[in-house]
Formats: sequence, C-alpha cells, structure tokens
Amino acid sequence: MSQTTSNELAKSFEPADIEARWYPVWESRGYFKAGSDPAKPGFAIQLPPPNITGILHMGHAFNQTVMDSLTRYYRMQGYNTLWLPGTDHAGIATQIVVERQLQEEGTDRRAIGREAFISKIWEWQKYSGGTILNQMRRLGDSLDWSRLYFTMDDKLSKVVKKTFVQLYREGLIYRGKRLVNWDPKLQSAVSDLEVESEEAPGHLWEIRYPAADGGEGVIVATTRPETLFGDQAVAVHPEDERYKHLVGKMLKLPLTDRLIPVIADEYVDREFGSGCVKITPAHDFNDFEVGKRHNLEMLNILTKTATMNDNCPEKYRGMDRYACRKACVEDLKAQGLLVGIKDINRGYFTASDALTGRFAGLRVSNKSGMVGEGSFFNLRGNRTLLGQNTPLLVVDGVPFLSDQNSSNIINGFSGDLLEPVSLGNVEQITFLKGADAMPYGSPGSNGVLMIKTERGKVSRTLVELQSVEGVGFINKTLPLLSGLDFSRYIADIAGSYYADSGEIGKAFPFLSGDMTAGQKVRYGFDTDWQKEIYSPAFVSDNMLKVRGGDAVVQYLVTAGYQKGNGVVDGTTRDKFYTNGNTNINFSEKLSAFASISFDFLEMKLQEQGLSPETNPLLAAYSHSPLTGIYEVDDRGAILTEYARIDPVMNVSNPVAMLTGIEGKNKIYDFLVNTGLNYNILKNLKADMTFGIYYRYVKDDIFIGGLSSGTIAPLMGGLALNTVRSGSSESRDYFGKVGVTYNFSTGSHNLDLRAGWQMISSRTQASSGSGINTTTDRYRTLSNVSSVGRSSGGYAELLNWMNVYLKADYNFRNQLYLSAIGVVDASSTYGKYSDRWYLFPGVKAGWKISNAPFLRDSRSVSNLMVRGEYSVNPNSRYSSAYGSYYYMLQLLRDVSGLVRAGVPNQKIGPERVTNIDLGVDFSLLGDKFSVSADIFQEYTRNMIVDTKASPVYGSGVIYKNSGSMRSRGVELSASVLLTGGKFRWRVGGNIAYYKTRIMSLGGQDQQTIDLGDGVTLINKVGEAPFSYYGHRADGVYATSEQAAAEGLTTLSGYPYTGGDVRFRSLDGDKLITDSDRESLGCAAPDFFGGFHTRMSWKGFSLFANFSYSCCGKVYNGTRRYNELGKGFTNQAASMGRRWMAEGQQTDIPRVVYGDPAGNNRFSSRWIEDGSYLKLKELTISWETRKKLLFMTGFKVFITGENLLCFTDYTGSDPEFAYSYDMAMAGMDVAKVPVPKYVKIGLILNF
Repeated sequence: MSQTTSNELAKSFEPADIEARWYPVWESRGYFKAGSDPAKPGFAIQLPPPNITGILHMGHAFNQTVMDSLTRYYRMQGYNTLWLPGTDHAGIATQIVVERQLQEEGTDRRAIGREAFISKIWEWQKYSGGTILNQMRRLGDSLDWSRLYFTMDDKLSKVVKKTFVQLYREGLIYRGKRLVNWDPKLQSAVSDLEVESEEAPGHLWEIRYPAADGGEGVIVATTRPETLFGDQAVAVHPEDERYKHLVGKMLKLPLTDRLIPVIADEYVDREFGSGCVKITPAHDFNDFEVGKRHNLEMLNILTKTATMNDNCPEKYRGMDRYACRKACVEDLKAQGLLVGIKDINRGYFTASDALTGRFAGLRVSNKSGMVGEGSFFNLRGNRTLLGQNTPLLVVDGVPFLSDQNSSNIINGFSGDLLEPVSLGNVEQITFLKGADAMPYGSPGSNGVLMIKTERGKVSRTLVELQSVEGVGFINKTLPLLSGLDFSRYIADIAGSYYADSGEIGKAFPFLSGDMTAGQKVRYGFDTDWQKEIYSPAFVSDNMLKVRGGDAVVQYLVTAGYQKGNGVVDGTTRDKFYTNGNTNINFSEKLSAFASISFDFLEMKLQEQGLSPETNPLLAAYSHSPLTGIYEVDDRGAILTEYARIDPVMNVSNPVAMLTGIEGKNKIYDFLVNTGLNYNILKNLKADMTFGIYYRYVKDDIFIGGLSSGTIAPLMGGLALNTVRSGSSESRDYFGKVGVTYNFSTGSHNLDLRAGWQMISSRTQASSGSGINTTTDRYRTLSNVSSVGRSSGGYAELLNWMNVYLKADYNFRNQLYLSAIGVVDASSTYGKYSDRWYLFPGVKAGWKISNAPFLRDSRSVSNLMVRGEYSVNPNSRYSSAYGSYYYMLQLLRDVSGLVRAGVPNQKIGPERVTNIDLGVDFSLLGDKFSVSADIFQEYTRNMIVDTKASPVYGSGVIYKNSGSMRSRGVELSASVLLTGGKFRWRVGGNIAYYKTRIMSLGGQDQQTIDLGDGVTLINKVGEAPFSYYGHRADGVYATSEQAAAEGLTTLSGYPYTGGDVRFRSLDGDKLITDSDRESLGCAAPDFFGGFHTRMSWKGFSLFANFSYSCCGKVYNGTRRYNELGKGFTNQAASMGRRWMAEGQQTDIPRVVYGDPAGNNRFSSRWIEDGSYLKLKELTISWETRKKLLFMTGFKVFITGENLLCFTDYTGSDPEFAYSYDMAMAGMDVAKVPVPKYVKIGLILNF
C-alpha cells in the first residue's frame, strides 16, 4: 500500500506534542538566555525556587505562568530579559523525605553515617530536582537554563557564610540563649514556619506547692507536670487579691529539695485554672519572656531526645518525658500534693459576669430596655454635685472621656458608656479606687474601670468563631383600666367638666345610648395598647477571632457584627466592629505594641420620658382602650390607615407613632493605641504610650402627624410635625511616659514608678430644630417653616496633665508601705487658680500571716490588715465654670457664636480625701476568703452654684465653697464548697454607705426644679438630691373630716372628702410650697450581688444575682397613670378611687383639672425600690476534643433578667434615666429591661 502525505492543518491543537518538539529547539538556540546589550533596558525575575520535596502543583503552575508571560512580553519589547531558575534544598523537609526512604530500606541516618546520609540527599536532589526541572520545561517556561542554581551550591553557600560573618562583625548578629522548637526525632531545631501547632485534648493537673515556712502554699495548674523540675518561680497576677499576700514568699518545689519564689506578673490569666502559673523559662516561650522580666535562670531538664536529664532528681533521669509525666503524677498523688485533675474549661464572658456584683461598692444598673442605652455605673455614691460621678474608663491603658450627656435630639436617650468596648474582646476587668486610682489624677477621682483586651500570644494561627442568637421579651405590663372601667371613669370625671349628660354624650358617644353604626364599631374594641407596641427582640452577635505569633511577633484580629431589634416595635440596633493588635519584640530590651479598632453603630430609636405626644409607652398607657388601631368610617368599615387623634382626648395613636416618629442615631468610634517598652538596665525599665480616640455621633428625629393626624401636635398645638437634628465630634489625644525601678536585697524590696501623662480632648456639637414641613414626606431641616426654628451648639475643651511618683516597699513580705505624690493640672481650673496642684497618698499593711507566730499555721492562709489615706483631685466638671464659653444661637435666620456665662477664674479642683481601713482573711488556701473595708470619703472645695449680682448678667457663679462626706462599709466573701472533679463555689458582696452634705458655701439648702412640680433638694446635713415635696397622709374618707381640718389650697380651694390629706408644716392651714419636706433619696441603704458556679468535667452552671435595699424611687409613670384630672386612660388602681362619703381608699376622687392638687409631687409617688434579681443563669458544655476540622467547641444557653422579687409597682425597679446622679431614681416611662434567652456556640479551629 502506498503512503501519501498531506499539507492540511490538524483538526485539533495538541500543545503537548508541539511544545515537546519545539521547546528543545528554542532552548538549544539560546532564545531564553539573558540579553547583554548595554543599550537596552533590563527586566529580570528570580523564580522562587521550588522545594525538592516532591513535584510541582497547581500553585506553581499559576505562579510561573504569570512570570513567563511577563518575561516573554518584555523580551518581545526588546528588553534584556532574565528569568533566573533554581531549586531549594528545603532543609528539614527534605531530610524527612530522605529519612522515610531509609526507613523503607530498613535503616536510618545514624546507621549509615553523616557522609552517606548527605550523599543520599544529593541523590534525592538529582532525582526530585530533575523531575521539577522537567515539569517546568513541559510548562514551557522560558527560563535562562544556563544560570540554573541549587541553594546548596558551593557558590551560594559561600555567599551565605560571608554575609553571616559580615553581619556578625557589624554587631547585627549576637549570640544568646533563646528558646527554639526542637524535634527530638530529627535532632534538629525547627523554625516557627515549619511548626504546625494543634490543640489536643488534655488535662489540667492541679498541684499544691507548699510554702517554705510550712504553710499551705498555692495550687498551681499545669498541663505538663513533668516540667515542674525546671520551674524557677510561681507567678500570680499583681491585682489578684487571693495571692497578693504571697508575692515574694518562697515555695517548696514538689518532688525536689529546691525553693522557688512567688512573683507577680500581668501575663497570668486569673480566670484560667487556679490563677497561679508555674514559670519554666527553658521550656515555654511565654515563660521565657516572664523569666527575662524577672531575671530567672533557664534550667533545661530535657536531653535532645526528650528524656529527662541530670537536672532532674535521680529517680526520673533518663525517662521519656511522657513516662516521666505519669511517674510524677503518681508520686504527687502519693505525697498528697495532687489536688485534682480536670478538663480545661473556659467560662463564657458576659456583661453581667464582668461587672454586675463583681466589685464591692460598684453600683451597676441597666438604664432601660431601649436599644443602645447600656448601664449606669457609680462607686460609693456622690462625691460632687455639679461634676461627673461615673468612673473613668481606661482601655488598654488609654483613658476614654466618654460623653455622658443625654441626647438633646431624642428625648430620654443617653448612649452606653461601654459602647466603644466590644465585650467579646475583653480579657480582664479590674477596678481601682482611692490611692490605687491616684496615678490617673483628677479624671480618676470616681474610680477607674480598667479594661484589658485580648492580645496575640505565641502559637500557631488559631481561629475562633463565636455565634450567639437570642430573643428578648416583656412579660410584665402595667395594669390599666379595661374598656368597661374606662367608660365608668370617663363618666365620673366628665360630670365635673360638662354641664349635662347631653354634652357628655356628644363628647363621648360611647356614653350615649344612641350610637351610629360607625360609632358602635369605632368604640367597640378593648385594645391592649402595650401588647400592640411590644414585639419579641431577636438579637444576634457573631464574631471571628484570628490570633497567633512567634517569639518575635504576636497578633490578634477580631471582626464582629451585632444585629437586633428592641422590644419596642421598630427599634433596631446594628453594629459592626473590628479590632487588631500586635506585640513586637525587637530585642531583649526593646518591645512595642499597637492596636487599632473601628466600630460603626446605627440605631433606630423612639423617644422616652413624660411626653405622651412622642413616647409610645406613655401613649399606650393613656390611649382609650375602646378604640382600635385603624380608622373606622361612618358605615363601620375598618380602613387601612391608622386611627386619627380623638380631639377630646388628644392622645397619639401608639402604633402609628412607631412609623410616624423616626429617631436615628449613628456612632463612629475609632481608636489607635501604640507604645514602646524598653529595659534600660537590669532593674530599670521605661515605657511610652500614645493613643487617639475619635468619635462622631449623629442624631436625627422626625415627629410626624401633619399629614396623618395620628400624632398629637407639640408646642401647644403649633407644631404639626417636628424635625430635630444634631451632631457631635470628639477627639481625645493621650500620651504617657513612665519609668519603673526595682531594688531588692535580702529582706527589703522597693519598687519606684514615675510617670507623665496628658490628655487633650476636643468636643464640638451643633443642633437645630424646626416645625411644620409641607407634608410628613419632607423630614429634614431644609424643609421646615421659618417660624419656630432654633439652633444651638457648644465647644468643650479639656487639657489635662499630671506627673506622679509612687514608691512601694515591703519588709520580709510582712510589712508594706506605699506612698504616692501626684501633681495635677487641668484646663477646667480657672485662669487665676494655682493651675498645678499637689496631692498625696499613702498605704500601709501588715501581713500577719507572715509573722513568726502565724507563719506555720496550716489553716490561716492569709491575714492582712491595711489602711490608706489619699487626696484625690476631681476636674471632671464643665470648663464653663472657670472660663467664658460660646454658644451657637440663631438671630434673624443667621447663626452666630455668642459668649455666655460668668466664669470664676479662681476655680480649682474638688478634693476628695479618702480614709480606708481593711482586712483580708483566707482559710485553707482559697477555700474561704473574706475582705472587709470601712471608709470615709470627704469632698472639700466642692463646687456649688451661688447667686451672682445682677450686674454680671447671669444668675449664678460657681465657687469651691461646698463639702460632702460619705461613710460606709464594704464586705466580700467567697467559699469553695466542694473541690475535685465537681467544684462548687459561692461568693458575694455587700456595700453600705451614707452620704451627707456638710456645706453649701454659706447656704443652708438648694432646690432643683425638674419640671411638673418635681423638685430635689440639697440640704446641709442630708443626702444629696433628696426628693422635696409634700407629705401625704392618706385620703379624707368624709367631707366632715376634711372640713374639721380646714385645709385649703393657695387659691382658696377647700379640701373635701376624697381629697389627699397633705401635711401643713407651718400650721397656717394653707398647702403651699413652704409645706414641702425631704422625702428620701434614690441611694440604697445597701446593695451588692452574689453568685454561684458549679462545674463537672466540661459542664458548668453559673448564676449571678444582684440586689438593692431601701432606695427610694419616684414613680413618675404611676403619677401620670393616676392623674385623675383628664380624659385619658388610667392605671387599674383608679378603679378603687374615692366615689362616696365614708369610703376608705388610697386613691383620691377624680375632678377635671385637679383643683385640689391631689396629683402634685408628694410622698404618694415615692416608693421603696428594693429588689432581688436573677441577672444571669448560664449552663454550658465545652470539649477540647478534636472533631472534624475543629479543635474544640463550646455550647451554652443563657437567661438574663429571668426573675425579679420586689414590691415596687412599676415595670422594673432597676433603671436610671441617664448618668446624672440627680436623675438616678426617676421612673419616667422608660422602656423596661426585657428578659432574654440566648443560645451560643464557640468553635475553635
């Protein structure tokens, strides 16, 4: 058969065949070689050399395709191009591959010797390297093969050696002891990049380290008991009250004859294990860093093959580390030093667990159930009348001067003080007071809330995912009159206003006997308006954490998103937050840290407070239950639009308000924090911190009604709709430089700390309002009428600086003495004040348990008496008191700055003198502990407002002329009921204090008018912000009884049967303002919390309770609901109102307009606000066992605010209108705190 050839092209393209034929041709002709024409530009790429541990994968193909495309492009452009090929020896990875081959041959590298093993590696290089090079050729890589290299070539090895020697000679490489990752099988160090860390199921052994003096010592938690032979110290957290008395004391190292000290270091996590950590500098990266800080010896206890070396007791020498672990555990058991073995279990961190009931004397109350309001915080009551009384918030060493003012745009709303802090990032919360708070100077006079966030640690990259889903609900509504009872009430009160029944029937058709078809439907409802405005509050919180690092750099990155709606229908809260931080160890002397966070919060809100036109809650209380949500026409058909306002009752439609009123709040928070730590000498350290905090807040509200007629007009009927808008911008700059020196010799130990700090804060705010846009569709200030417009604004400037020096001395860990001096300056001080002020503080203590006569006690673990004296300055008051300020005002449609105020340019700091005596007592380690304090805080130079001469153009001037005193007791206790596998601990605290005003600068008393007759009084000798009103002694049962007493109002109206019997203090028979008296105050007699925690294996139950006793509450909501003088719905209690002669009741008669003033501010509305609450109940289960791709997970269910025991008649006895202490006890129709049930899951990867 003859063969013919064809010149036709193949029907398909076969690159493998074509490239296999042409690539050798291109390579042989030198097409890929680097150009060398000096006249042409150059382009070069070095191929990242592939490891010779295997073959190329898809990642290599993608990477090389990109590089080849670039090389060919520039080659075609006429460039001198070089694409440099090579392969990498891959060190240990290649060694492992070759060793596995030897194992298959029945030998190993030790058997064949070093030279033969290296030869085997070269053989593998030729094989694997050749395979890789062939793969690159098959890919068509246009590499310059004439320059092919291998990273172990002699030429490259010489360059590496030369570079190393040069760096050494230049002092850039030094020799020192550092921890490394050691592989006992490979007998080689392993780089951090080559280590794959995994979290494995483990146990936490609790070992008792006895005190050297024969005492109980401490319990140390460890996952590697065999390493105790290398221990050099036991570390505790410096603020851990359980172990402060042990710092500096010596312990017996179990199973040895060595003694090791107890040291204090912030590295310790107090919540993990027992809170005591064994420090083994030679066998743990974190311990290594702690050891450097405390100059501890590095004692290696392992050989290169991971057996115990000669630094261990003879019994354990030569043992494999795991065999030694087992032997150690058995020996510890035999000696009675092994306390317990348990699974590692991290508690879930919640807001309640973090603050409520945790600190004796710290009062924490939810402000309301409105989204975004948070909690009210106060320590030991009032210290000032006109300044702030809340603690200073410090996050990672940077103070936050948060805005604590209530919104002037959205009534009744004040933001959360802790909003910039995402609790999911919180690692530790501590509280400083008295002398301990003095380094923070005048901003810290009310105590310092220290929050430390999580940071990266030495580990492989760890990922944690947290997800919480929950629902909140209101299950307690206020009892109101039903439809039938409401009709009876209207008939009763209408008779005191209208002349006859005919007029009553016209005003209230439901009281007439002749209703039309439409009226029968319109007034045929029995609506529960509270249920209509409430809805389930679904909440979701999801957070992702990524952390890791090596001995040089550690990092943590967090991102989260919170989404939820409030219990008031239509209110929402959405927050995105992210945080990143890093620690960098440049050398043994220099380290740095930095963090950055950004939060964005957006909320939809409703107004609160005693405004029935705009507060949906108040409208729900007062709206007629006889009508429905939607409009009804004359034929009785129910329409789709909301029901309009009844012109006689004039109450907004509560459901229509949820969409007709639109409140918005947006907050942007940005925080940067960075600093350096430098070890100057062995015992001398310096640190520097710089922080920036930026916040932008935007508030807007539109109150409709013009188009729909469903919302009652404001401003006496002039404002058919209303627009309010405002914004504020704050910038805080913080700087700190500190120096620490430690001197220790024999029985004496001295720590000296000095620092300089500064804050520069700027806040600017502006706002505007207007009324009557064309329709409710137009909701901005640009559309309001020219009548009724207003604008305002302010600028608040604060510059603060202090210098402090603190000395801490102890003698033989038995006698303690601390002294501190603070020099403080603030721009809030007047221009002609001293500007710089010196404040001293001193603390002393005697640790009796370390005295010779008690040192050997096996029962008394700690007994210490202590005392302190300090003078804390306070500058947290308005700068307007000491300098002129400017306000934004509108004049003839033009905004301008107007100077205002009469400054006292000699005004200075308030001085809070603190005297504290305390005792700490512990039995049997931490099984039982008690801490008690008795204190007095005396505020001198307290700022008060005094009357100014009219020539100044202002009514008041502010002076440092007042004083106030608080005395109290604080007690906290903790008991470990059972130990071992099942642990049960119970703890709690109680605080009692009384605050009295000692001087008001020559005045006997001051009154504060809050509107609607509500008055507070500050009176010398009494508690600040006491209620000031009439004393009510029941209701007159008969007119004869009232006539016998002959009381009348100032206008001459005589009291009669059914009126309230008020006391006439001056005996003139006239009930006037002069008959008012103090009616108590909001501060409780005592308060606190108690908790219990039970754990067994991975299961845990935690319950947290809070309580408050004998604080007085003004129930303004009940006062509004028992008005008895208008045509709105009333509380169900009005069903027992006085209606007939001789009737015994506590509710007065109803008369339109209340001519007798029965509803005036009086003791009728002051109630006992005592309560006991189950704040949190959490049940959780956690495992560290590996499951699928997870290294552990935790699931939990939490209930919040589940139970409340109280006699208070309002929705909730726990509330606070704002951060203003004067408003602390005012229940004025804020949203009650809901109950929540949440389910959460924490996954670890």
